[in-house]
Amino acid sequence: MKTRRKQSGFSLIEVAVSIALIVLVATTAIASLRSGLRTMGGTEQAARGIDSIRELREYTYAYSVAEVDALDGTTMAPVLANGESIPNCKDISLVIAVTPVDDVDPETEVLPEASSTRVVTVVASNHGRKLHEASWLVADY
Repeated sequence: MKTRRKQSGFSLIEVAVSIALIVLVATTAIASLRSGLRTMGGTEQAARGIDSIRELREYTYAYSVAEVDALDGTTMAPVLANGESIPNCKDISLVIAVTPVDDVDPETEVLPEASSTRVVTVVASNHGRKLHEASWLVADY
């Protein structure tokens, strides 16, 4: 009677299963890494959008209502409070909308001549993708 000697090493099925598991884990890890990097990039862009809106608000802080009205419907590049361009924000654009509202109730829209209060709404976007939107009141008193 012949006896089989015990062979050392792995069978072909064991190797195939191991490779399949390694490929599965590596694919999942790469997908997670790409998703994380995409999220980080979006977060950085959103932060730049918020900074751009803040700086625009500082830039226009001393504007009269007439000067703010002139900004209605404009799109501009982000600027610092001193008027210089913000570094690393060349792909961001700010769309400005100015709405005249009642002096007592800023939730009620009125004709421009009937009020000296405005709601300024600014949307920061990057290549058409909305990053952030902010609104604030401006008034002449």
